[in-house]
Amino acid sequence: MNQLNEKEMSSDQTTTSQSDILETETISVSSITKDYIINSDDVQDFSLDYEFFDGRKLQPYNVAKCILDNFRVISIDNMLYIYNEYSRIYFNDTKIIESIIIQLVPKIKLSDIRAVLYDLSRCAPKLEVADEKYVVYNNCILDTSTLQEVTDFTPDKYVFTNKIFANYVPDVVSANGSDVKFVKSFGNTLSCGNRDLAIVYLEILGYCLVRSYKFQLRLYPKGWC
Repeated sequence: MNQLNEKEMSSDQTTTSQSDILETETISVSSITKDYIINSDDVQDFSLDYEFFDGRKLQPYNVAKCILDNFRVISIDNMLYIYNEYSRIYFNDTKIIESIIIQLVPKIKLSDIRAVLYDLSRCAPKLEVADEKYVVYNNCILDTSTLQEVTDFTPDKYVFTNKIFANYVPDVVSANGSDVKFVKSFGNTLSCGNRDLAIVYLEILGYCLVRSYKFQLRLYPKGWC
C-alpha cells in the first residue's frame, strides 16, 4: 500500500470544528452498502486510533488511512473500487465509500468527504483487472480457456469488477454439446471464419438480451464488409 507522509496530505483539508460541522446532504447509497455497516464501538475506536481530529480540525488523510487498513479499496485506471467479499468482485461505486466515511465521521461536510476521497485515490494500491478468460459465477470462478474452476483465488491476485449472477453447471455444456457446436458454427459462418469478429457478434447478441441500459452502449451499423 502506498503511503503518504504528513507533508503530502491533501491541501483540501478544512479547519472544521467537530461541533459546528454542517449536516451532510442526503446521499443515495446502492443496496450493496448494507455489507459495509460499522458498529458504533468500532467507529469510536477508529476515531481515537487514527486520530481523525487534530484538536478541532478534521484530518482527511487519517480517515483515508483507516478505510484502506480496514476495507479493501484499490484504484483501477485512476478510479476507486471497493471489494465485496460476498460477491468476490470490486465495485466502482463511490457512494459505498462515502457511506463508510459518513459512518466514521457523522455530519461530515461534503468538502471533507471530497478531501478523504482525494487522499484515498492517491494512497490506494493500483491494480489491473484479471484476464477476460476468467468468469465469476455465484458458485465458482471459471477459467473459460480450460473450463476448470479457479482454486487459488484471492482478491489481490484476481481482480474482478463484474460477474454472472447464476450458477455454473458443467453438465449443461457436456449434455448439450451439439448446441455449443451450433453456436460456434453459426458465429464462424456469420463472420466468414474470422474468430475475432465471431466473438464480437456473440458479444452483441449478449447485449441484446439485457433488458436495460446497464452497459451504457449503443450499437451502430457501419457500411459493409
